[in-house]
Amino acid sequence: ISIFPPELCPEFQNVFSGKIPVSPIIKNALINGKLLSIAESIVEINMQKGPLYHICIKGYFLILLSELFRMMEFKDSKSPDFNTVLALLNYCSENYTRDINLEKVSKALHISRYHISRLFSEKLRMSFTEYIGTLRISKACRLLISEDRSITDIAYSTGFNSIRTFNRLFLKYTGTTPKKYREMNTMNTINTV
Repeated sequence: ISIFPPELCPEFQNVFSGKIPVSPIIKNALINGKLLSIAESIVEINMQKGPLYHICIKGYFLILLSELFRMMEFKDSKSPDFNTVLALLNYCSENYTRDINLEKVSKALHISRYHISRLFSEKLRMSFTEYIGTLRISKACRLLISEDRSITDIAYSTGFNSIRTFNRLFLKYTGTTPKKYREMNTMNTINTV
């Protein structure tokens, strides 16, 4: 999952102005070896925090976006739902580690929960619950690599109420357990140093 404000990359303003992806999911994106290599470079630069690292990260990020956008199909966004979806995504990205559900989002944004469900289904092709789960697992993946905290602590800090649910969703979205994920990625980091 990649969520970022369009202002981060004004170079792609023409892509964002009045356009939305036909599908927000890029199937088989990891087949493109460049994407993984670029993402690994961003993580490595971020961990080293050398001089001007934020400029290097932005450069790699622009390359990553250009590769992703070449794999996507865009359509005109004349829909009044565009701003509503944007508000929903922003709210979710700011609150996914808390106890969040459709009712709370509905009250916070003054949008009916049925409308929210429909927008997630039609525009993102996933349910609200699935989307929150992907945000939480994505954050957990980053924390498992970058921090030495316990897996249980990471599970709770990313918004999960039980370790069982965390483990089940982690396996569903990554294909492995949190422990194995940490071991594999720690070994990759050691091997590249």
